[in-house]
Amino acid sequence: MSIKISEFLKDTNPRYVDIIIGKQIGEKRFIDIFAIINCHDENEGYVYRERIINKVKTYFEEVLKAVKSNDNHKLKYLSKNIHDVNYTNLGHCISDKEDSFTILVNSIKESDAYKNGLINDILDAQLYLKNIGVEIISNLITNIIQDVLSEYTKEKLQSLNITNKIKYTKIHYWNEFTKSWDIKEIPIIFYINPLNKDLFNYLLVPYDFTCDENKKQKILNEIFNESVYEIYEKKILSNPDKYKNYINKYQQVYKKSVVQLINHELGEGSAVLGNGYITNKGLLALIKHYDEIKDFIEVKIKNNKNIVIL
Repeated sequence: MSIKISEFLKDTNPRYVDIIIGKQIGEKRFIDIFAIINCHDENEGYVYRERIINKVKTYFEEVLKAVKSNDNHKLKYLSKNIHDVNYTNLGHCISDKEDSFTILVNSIKESDAYKNGLINDILDAQLYLKNIGVEIISNLITNIIQDVLSEYTKEKLQSLNITNKIKYTKIHYWNEFTKSWDIKEIPIIFYINPLNKDLFNYLLVPYDFTCDENKKQKILNEIFNESVYEIYEKKILSNPDKYKNYINKYQQVYKKSVVQLINHELGEGSAVLGNGYITNKGLLALIKHYDEIKDFIEVKIKNNKNIVIL
């Protein structure tokens, strides 16, 4: 037997991810730092936004310091409470061969982006590192912010007048003030499967904190559509003799033409025909040549602010 958690809580207006409970079934949603940064005061869980951002920021700063100094003892300490989290039922299992922390650290060490000084925060890692997608980032963040999710969960159950479905359990979480792992007893939802009496524990996650598995592609699309395309369109049209093969009969530049030119200039695989978005390889090459693209990423993508055209 399995039901949605909103049914169990008798909540007719769930604004959290409405997971199936009673089974280990992962909902294909992922806690996403870009989604959290883009939250506004009308979004569910907005009151926790700054705390989460600070937790993730301080944790990743410690990771980068340890990578830079090759401090394996510190890396081991930072990794010890990063594991698959069953409380949220989000995503799906990371590879048994490598945990998410190991994948992240190895990807940082091996990347040209890190060697060139482009990896400064978790947002950079998700954008520039080939093997780092939404699932690995989601798994890391969930471990770091379990205390925040527990506060949100308790608040939600109090508003529903069903605090009898809460129990307390000890968990590890990231203390952003001491920049270390800490432990405390937190409120958590408990559910007993009526068929086999198995006990399950859950934390609620605001839906507005999550994304689907295509989020990274969508961000690359946004960078292409709102920055790269405009730069290349202007470049092509300002020199029609040189770029005549990329201009149509109506004196327009199709996006597929920009993709073709990027691949011609920067190497095949820098952009993808048919989809109109750049790859990690292409993005790294482009920001070396165009400061405007890097500025767009810093201001619009990472900080959710409007670009000011001077």
